[in-house]
Amino acid sequence: VYGTHFARLFEAYAACLHAHHPATYVFVDDLKPGVLERFKAVLVIDQRVDFEPELLAALRAAQKAGVTVFHDSTSRPELVKGFTPLEASFTRFEKDPSPASDDAAYE
Repeated sequence: VYGTHFARLFEAYAACLHAHHPATYVFVDDLKPGVLERFKAVLVIDQRVDFEPELLAALRAAQKAGVTVFHDSTSRPELVKGFTPLEASFTRFEKDPSPASDDAAYE
């Protein structure tokens, strides 16, 4: 139903909602100056390729403005250097044998 990367993004989103923390996706195409500064925290999930320059600059600017930027355990350490480790990975949804028809991921 979805690939590994998007399964991890969706699982992180669901975890935020389950913890009663509103969540939203922000992609590089959505970035405008100051957009990340409206959040208390930003999660970088499954970062395995170099950041696009605009995204990295926005993350660093948000961090300087007091936003905590977390990264999960599936991200490459050299890419997320300087961000706060979340010490979690969102890898259950990708193993769900039938994501569109049951709640197997929660068993």
